[in-house]
Amino acid sequence: METSTESFIETWDHYLILGSYVFFGLALLIILFHEVKVITIANEKDRYDYVNTHEIKYFWYAIIAFMIGFGLYITATITPLFPVDDSLKLYISIFFLAGIIVITYLILSNVVSILYPRFLENRLVRIRNKPRKSSAGNSMRKLTSQEGEVHLEGDQLVKQKSTIHSAEYDVWLDDKTGEKKLSSTWPISMQKSVVNVVSIR
Repeated sequence: METSTESFIETWDHYLILGSYVFFGLALLIILFHEVKVITIANEKDRYDYVNTHEIKYFWYAIIAFMIGFGLYITATITPLFPVDDSLKLYISIFFLAGIIVITYLILSNVVSILYPRFLENRLVRIRNKPRKSSAGNSMRKLTSQEGEVHLEGDQLVKQKSTIHSAEYDVWLDDKTGEKKLSSTWPISMQKSVVNVVSIR
C-alpha cells in the first residue's frame, strides 16, 4: 500500500499534465460544438436566436475548462521546483492549484467582461445584416425602421417603440415579388447587459 502511494506521488505531476490536456481538449470541443451548431443553422433568424441564447453559456463552459487545464499545467510545472518532502507534495500541489484557478478566474472574468460584449455585438450585427434571399432566389432589401413600420402589426409596433423590454424588428423585402420576411431581435444595448451579468457570475 505504501509503495503504491509513493508511486502515485512520484507520478503526480504527470497526472496533472495529462489532466491539463484533457481540459484543454474539452474547452476546444465545446467551442467547436457551438461553432458547428451555428454553421448548420441555415435560417438567419434562427441562427441569431441561437447565438443570442446559447453563445454566452458555451463560451463560459469553455473558459472554465481552460482555467482548470491552465491551473493543472502551471501546477505541474512549478511545484516540482519547490524542495519539499514527497509526503507534503500532494497537499502543496492542491493548494497551489486552487490558488492558480482563483487568480486565473479573477483575471479572465474581468478581461472577458470588457472585451467579449463587443465581440458578441459585432457577431450578432453580422448575422442580423447578412443578405437574405427570397423563395424565388432574389436578393432581398432590408427596409429602414421607418419603411419597416408599415409592415408591422400593432403590438409589434408598440414593442419596437417601447424603451423597456423592447424588441427590434427587421423587415426584408423582395422588390420583384413583394415577398417579405420579418425577424425580431433584442436591442444590442440589452445584449450587453446580459453578457455583463453572466460574466460576473
